[in-house]
Amino acid sequence: MKFLKNEKNILNLIKYGPILFVIVFSIIITPVFISQKENNLDYEIEQIKEVYFANNKDRVQEEVNRVFESLKEEKKSSEEALKKEIKSRVYEAHQIATNIYIEESKVEGNGHNHSREHVFGTIKNALGGIIFNEGRGYFFIADDNGKSLLQPLNKGNDKSSCL
Repeated sequence: MKFLKNEKNILNLIKYGPILFVIVFSIIITPVFISQKENNLDYEIEQIKEVYFANNKDRVQEEVNRVFESLKEEKKSSEEALKKEIKSRVYEAHQIATNIYIEESKVEGNGHNHSREHVFGTIKNALGGIIFNEGRGYFFIADDNGKSLLQPLNKGNDKSSCL
């Protein structure tokens, strides 16, 4: 009977031994494989991040440079347009002042002409009320010494002396 029991044990060992061996081996080896795969996956994720950030960094840098250049061109264009507008307005003011000077300096029917102070006062009145460029532009008059003769934003500095 002992022999049969031994035989039964051997048969059970042959029958269940490989299965038990595979299960124990799998339990031991699986965490090692999982750990190795996780390490590989982490490495690949880092590599993908580096490539992604490098590519996007270059793309963002190019986009920022493009927008910067576009803004520079827009600013330059705006400045040129503003200069043309201001130049046009100055010529317009000069023409107004010239026409007033010519008309006010004519000798009237009674043989008198207006004084220089009167002519200058008329020019100041005509140009002093003109404001343009959304309230940021106005005309001013200064003499050869830089003394303010017309300053619409600071009326206290206006001097009534003639040119």
